[in-house]
Amino acid sequence: SYSSVINYYMNYNKDYIAEGYFVYTINLQTGFTLKGIVNTIGNLITVENEYTVAIETALSSATNFVVTKTDNDAKQAIEYLKSNNKGRVTFFPMNLIKGKNIDNETLKIVQNLNGFVSIASDIVKYDNEYKDIITNQLGNIIVATNIDEALNISKKINTKYKVVTLDGEVVHIGGSLTGGSKNQNGGIT
Repeated sequence: SYSSVINYYMNYNKDYIAEGYFVYTINLQTGFTLKGIVNTIGNLITVENEYTVAIETALSSATNFVVTKTDNDAKQAIEYLKSNNKGRVTFFPMNLIKGKNIDNETLKIVQNLNGFVSIASDIVKYDNEYKDIITNQLGNIIVATNIDEALNISKKINTKYKVVTLDGEVVHIGGSLTGGSKNQNGGIT
């Protein structure tokens, strides 16, 4: 619900000014209400603690992208943001977003490799009505136990898909790597 988005930003992102701040501003300061705002992507899912870092890494800034019921709802929100100079937000209209997945041939290969944990979308819980949104962001990401296994998996599939480790390292499509220490500010419950 609309109030869930407000509560999310008030409780978890008190200092966050970019994505989502507009929702709080619009509702509480101007009294203007946007129609069709569902929630943030990160607030639509739950995940067990052992997978939290991997999923937060996989989603990255998409955790704070705002889901709307329709593209018209997103368009109206963008028009409001633009006309009131309130910044930029990424919207995911439920009527347009289509899910993504790992092709069956690749899936058969990775499921038998050491270090394979799961496909990211399979280790989160969400209401089925958001399946396309969640699989769009997580359905084509492989989760592995550690960086060595992630590299091995990535090489076996010719760096075709992103591989994220349980502790937040990433082997990107094409083979680049991201890793190191990470802030633990959370955003997924």
